[in-house]
Amino acid sequence: MEIKTIRIMLGFLISPLVPAFLLSFVVSAQTDGFAGVHVGIIIYAFFSYLFVFLLGIPSYFLVTIYMKKITLVRILPIGAILGTCAGIVLPLLLGVDLSQWLHDFLTFNFLRIVLIFTSLGMITTWIFWLLAMWQRDEYLLK
Repeated sequence: MEIKTIRIMLGFLISPLVPAFLLSFVVSAQTDGFAGVHVGIIIYAFFSYLFVFLLGIPSYFLVTIYMKKITLVRILPIGAILGTCAGIVLPLLLGVDLSQWLHDFLTFNFLRIVLIFTSLGMITTWIFWLLAMWQRDEYLLK
């Protein structure tokens, strides 16, 4: 197996863990003082990997088909879009009351959550790019 293939696989395996850790620590710090961090990491990692396999990997293949060079500037907006999609869909998957979700969405209270997930999507994309593409001759920013 080539080194670049291994780096891409490592990027897809490691980068989803970063938002799972960050989100788990933030939520635990606000609720129970880090008592349930390990449970949160498992739950958020499951959904993080779910979104990577359903949205991230197909997006990567679409980008590699249509773009000659995969630079950070080109893929960071894609990460933001995928993070936004996760921020909209994840509360529904976790069983949030649909009427409360719709009310929060329509009154812009939901915007804070979506911005957090947009940032997490960009962080995940940046970590993936560092692991998979950074310092490869064909992907250097010029």
